[in-house]
Amino acid sequence: MVRALALTTADTPQPPPLHLDVLTTILYALLGLGGMRTFEKLQGRTK
Repeated sequence: MVRALALTTADTPQPPPLHLDVLTTILYALLGLGGMRTFEKLQGRTK
């Protein structure tokens, strides 16, 4: 696949930049929610 792309003369556009500050905020929020859910499950508060 890489060789096929290298042989083509078409210019491939650059991927869009990643906004890591936003992505890490979302990641930490989801990890926190998962941790809270696990803690509640271990305590027997949810089914």
